[in-house]
Amino acid sequence: LITYQNIEKYKDDLKMINHSNDVLKKIEHVNYNLIQIPLLRRGFTITADQTYITKLDSLSESLKNEIHTLQEMVSDNREQEIRIILLDSVSSEIISSVNSANSDSVMQSENEYIMNQKDVTNEVQKNIKEANDITESFVKKEVTLLNNRSFKADETNSTIQKFIIVTGLFSFVVIGLSLLISGKLIKNKSIAEDLLLKSFEELED
Repeated sequence: LITYQNIEKYKDDLKMINHSNDVLKKIEHVNYNLIQIPLLRRGFTITADQTYITKLDSLSESLKNEIHTLQEMVSDNREQEIRIILLDSVSSEIISSVNSANSDSVMQSENEYIMNQKDVTNEVQKNIKEANDITESFVKKEVTLLNNRSFKADETNSTIQKFIIVTGLFSFVVIGLSLLISGKLIKNKSIAEDLLLKSFEELED
């Protein structure tokens, strides 16, 4: 029973370790895509190539879905979930600012356009910094959880190994005693048979 419980606990620990690794991979991907948004905007601003807008729209939609998935992944941890909610809000502001700047560009004079682009750039940079701060805090917490889970898994595994060793030694001792007792019984039986044969011989004499 003890071994079964420890093995099940160890399996649960490994499951949570894999979960933390998946969460860290997902937040890394979210952060990478978030940084790509201002880069795509810059590409459109410089070249006026509509391909950048298409890529921007696709990336924005993908980013929303990934953040939603990440929020579901950490729904069992309210502290981490709040960070993702904040990240979602900041990313929405970034996307909104970029889309607004792109749509307003055709209706502005050159000076207005330049001033607007500067304002948007400053706003996006501020939001990107805020997103990075949230991400850094999120990753730090998740790494701490991962380390704790790894430590617990190592402890559980150590307990299992010790139990197996103790059980093995106990079995070895039991087998050794059984062999010893069996040997003595066989020896005693042999002695008894010898005495019995000797008795018969004496009777015959």
